[in-house]
Amino acid sequence: MLAKILTFALLWVVALAVPSDYGHSPNLAGIANRDVITALKRGINCKGSSLCHGCDHLSKLRELVDTIPDEIGIKDGQLIACSDCYAFWAKCSGICVFLQYMGDKTMTAGEIKGLLGKLADNGCKGCGSASVYENEENLKKGELTVNFVRNGCCGSQVCHKNSTGALFMVNPEEEEEEEECDVDYSVLEEE
Repeated sequence: MLAKILTFALLWVVALAVPSDYGHSPNLAGIANRDVITALKRGINCKGSSLCHGCDHLSKLRELVDTIPDEIGIKDGQLIACSDCYAFWAKCSGICVFLQYMGDKTMTAGEIKGLLGKLADNGCKGCGSASVYENEENLKKGELTVNFVRNGCCGSQVCHKNSTGALFMVNPEEEEEEEECDVDYSVLEEE
């Protein structure tokens, strides 16, 4: 019994330590190589943490984000929605949607929905990133990311709700104070 527990623990340590793109490449069935290259040049990929493998939650995240009114503004680093995953050892872990490298710029939920659609159209199922700018391959200029986070919002839900369940994301026209979300982004680093 102890050997089984140690083997299981060792497998988790290896899974956490080894970044992987396995299972996150665009679906190549019926797609010419030039189409894959075109997707990469447009700044779309299906890469993420090795813990994304087996967490094919992009469709669930799209359903959650679809419940957010299109005009709601979303800031850099703000978790938008999370879907449960299988990392039992990490409280509130899962696959989450968020913006990165945006600086002080915001995007509307309607724009986020379009970017999630681009990820799905390119064969992503669990994790991935899409440039927020059309035909921009450098994701460091702003990207929507779907990836595993250790401390996201618990359960499959839209992350930023107040105690009454009302959304309290920032409207681009009016800045408001938000609660800090304690997110551990350390598992998001890619090779």
